[in-house]
Amino acid sequence: MKKLLIILLLTLTTGIFSVTVNIAALKGPTGLSMVNLIHQNMELGRDTDVNYNIVSTPDLVTAGLLSGDYDIAALPTNLASIIYNKKPDYILAAVTGQGTLYVVSSREDIKTFSDLKGKIVYNIARTSSPGFLLNYLLQKNSLNPETDLDVDFTYDHVALAPMLIAGKVETGVLPEPLVTMVLLKNPKMQVVLDFQKEYANKTNSQNSYPLSCIVVKESFYKENPEIIKTFLEELEQSIEFVNKNPMEAGKMGEEVGLGVTGPLVTKALPRLNLGFISAKNAQKSLSDYYTVLYNSDPKSVGGKIPGSEFYLESK
Repeated sequence: MKKLLIILLLTLTTGIFSVTVNIAALKGPTGLSMVNLIHQNMELGRDTDVNYNIVSTPDLVTAGLLSGDYDIAALPTNLASIIYNKKPDYILAAVTGQGTLYVVSSREDIKTFSDLKGKIVYNIARTSSPGFLLNYLLQKNSLNPETDLDVDFTYDHVALAPMLIAGKVETGVLPEPLVTMVLLKNPKMQVVLDFQKEYANKTNSQNSYPLSCIVVKESFYKENPEIIKTFLEELEQSIEFVNKNPMEAGKMGEEVGLGVTGPLVTKALPRLNLGFISAKNAQKSLSDYYTVLYNSDPKSVGGKIPGSEFYLESK
């Protein structure tokens, strides 16, 4: 019996009983916010076993969260709402970036959203933020998205960028860092419209819409609040590192498989709009954004707008 107690004490004191933390980062700018943590394979306190997973598509992040595989995940804010409405165990811990959508074009006659009247505009997704926000901003500029212009959804973002680079498409909606890629490879292309500035203008808000965020599993948080606290502190420092060292951050992102490069992040940084906002401070802007999306299509936020219980700091 005494020998068993000694073994148990040694086990506890040597940290064999560690806490496993499974973290998902969506490939691209959304995951770039935590690049410093991923690159250093950073622990989150003593006796933590942290698994960082680079996930290539939002669908795969959704599947992992709905099956409960991840304790922490970086993903788009509307997807966070959809998941919460299906699995309330995941709550929002922080916003990590504002919008990154722009209209790029080789035309010289597009200066305002009203100038899109009668034009063909290629958009990358009908039933997600690019589609919903374009409709909202067009309507706010007294344009009917169905009749006043031709919005073409033939290409997703991966396919549209090469079409713009080749000059086969004149005008399209893209996120960063693809915007920068197009501008670098086709000098005739310019950023003609900024979704973020127009959204702030039309909603009378100081900031753009919150596009990317961190969710945490509430049950995990209740059992391990210090781990989540440490993660959010390190995340804020990681975002600060990216903003101050874009070339190095891009190289790190390339090394861990985030699909970015140093030169691309450096050029795109002013339009990436990365920044850390706590759940408490982000609640108003998120609620406003969710309302815009809900009014376009309730499915865009999972059927209903989350209440205060969705936000970590209201717990």
